[in-house]
Amino acid sequence: MNVTIMLTGLVGGASLVAAYSVSTDDDKAVRSTKDVLAASSQASDVDGDLSHGRQLLQPVRDNVFSFDDPGFYWFCRYVRRHPPADAAATATPVAWSALLERPSDYRGQTVVIEGILQARTAFDVSNRPGIDRLYQCEISSPETRALGTIVCLSDPSEILIHSRVRANAYFIKSRAFRTNAGQDGAGPLLVASRLILAQSPAMPGDRTVLSRSISTWLGASIAGLAIFWVVLRRMTARPTRTRPRMPGPDGTSSSDDFDWLIGPGGGDSNAGRN
Repeated sequence: MNVTIMLTGLVGGASLVAAYSVSTDDDKAVRSTKDVLAASSQASDVDGDLSHGRQLLQPVRDNVFSFDDPGFYWFCRYVRRHPPADAAATATPVAWSALLERPSDYRGQTVVIEGILQARTAFDVSNRPGIDRLYQCEISSPETRALGTIVCLSDPSEILIHSRVRANAYFIKSRAFRTNAGQDGAGPLLVASRLILAQSPAMPGDRTVLSRSISTWLGASIAGLAIFWVVLRRMTARPTRTRPRMPGPDGTSSSDDFDWLIGPGGGDSNAGRN
């Protein structure tokens, strides 16, 4: 009898311990899930706060080649989640000189920039979540010799090289560059959602370019022919000399046949000799 009671008590105690253990594990799982959601919500709030991103840009150094900075990647994630409005089509572009001379005034701010697309490359950022593939576009300024870099989140492959492009982008810093010819310089670095085509490059089959070329060629040809005609006229316009008449059929000559012998002053050229 006592043995049966003891066994029953042991089994019941084991059940209570197991139930308590399961309950404790469930509570831990629930608390862990809540912590993850809270951390995720907090991170989302931080990612959506532009002031936090601008604080990350404060230690960024200008005029260096690398842009592997936490602030740069933060803005890449921010632009992917919150792309800026497409104001580039109507807004006045910022002067490149202003970005290069006063980078701290524009850092972390949206600006509209315009330039000529010179090159584009794509690269994946697999070690940083929320970024994926980026498209690095190099643009040039007709007013300066600088080369700017716009890192886009959308594929710009449909835009032809040498097209005039615009972007509403976040300015990161002034970045150093070196051309293939060894020329050093600095240009703006920006992050944009996409490029906007402002003007396509002139193609060989463009009617406007073709008509201008024909007009230029015709004008040059007409001018060349006019000059050639003037020179030819001057070369052929020689003073004519009066030739003496030939004797008549009877072999006689008249006084008119010797008019060419009269001197410039008139009269007979033999006068005064006698």
